[in-house]
Amino acid sequence: MESISGLEKRPSGFSLPVLRTRYSSGECYIAESSSILEYLEDIFPASRGFANLRGEDYVQTAKIRDIVQLVNELLTWCNVHVRHSTEFSLLWSGMTKEQQSLMASGYARLQITKLLDRLQLWTEGNITNSLTGAKRPNLADVTVAAAKTSMEEIYGIQIFEGFPKLDAWWNQYSSSEWFVSRSEIDLIETGRLQILTQGDGNQSTEKKPSSRMGSYRYGAPR
Repeated sequence: MESISGLEKRPSGFSLPVLRTRYSSGECYIAESSSILEYLEDIFPASRGFANLRGEDYVQTAKIRDIVQLVNELLTWCNVHVRHSTEFSLLWSGMTKEQQSLMASGYARLQITKLLDRLQLWTEGNITNSLTGAKRPNLADVTVAAAKTSMEEIYGIQIFEGFPKLDAWWNQYSSSEWFVSRSEIDLIETGRLQILTQGDGNQSTEKKPSSRMGSYRYGAPR
C-alpha cells in the first residue's frame, strides 16, 4: 500500500513508522522507531522540565538500551514469523505463497520465545511501573509496549501469553496514566489502523490476518 486516501504518500525508501522533521534549512526523515524516540527525548529534554525517559542513572540507562536492542531483535524474528505464516503478509512482503516456509516460521517462533525468556529473566523481581525497576515508565517500557500492541492489533499475535512476569508488567503499565488506549488513538486517527490492516475498499485484502500455525504461545503450538 503506497498511501492512504487523505494522507501524503509514504516517502520512497522508507517503511512505517517514519518521522518527517522540518527546520529552517530544509527537512529530513527519521526512519527507525528507536531513533524517533531518542529524537523526541532531545526535543523535550529533562533539562526543560520534561520527564527523563532515558533513565535516572547510568545503570538504568544501560538497562534501557539492553531492552530496546532486544526488542529490535524480537521484532525482526516476529517479522520473519509473520512473513512465513500468514496470507496477509503476501500483500506487502514481496513473497509468494510458494516461498513461505513453515520451517522458517517455526524457527522464528523459537527465537522469539528465547528472547522473551531473556527479557523476563532480566526483569524478574523488578516488575513495578517499569521493566527496569524505575519509579516510572521509560523508553524500555514504551518500546516493549509498542511491540506488544502492534503484534496484537495488526497480526493478532499475543506475544506475552505464557510469560506471567511480562503479563504482570503489562497489566500495571496499561492501567497507568502513561498508557494511551486504542480508543483514544482512534479519536485522532479515525479508522487508520483498520485501513492499514484491512485495506481501503479499493483493493482485495483479508479482513483479519490469519496464521497457518493456528493458536499458540511462542515456542509451543497448541
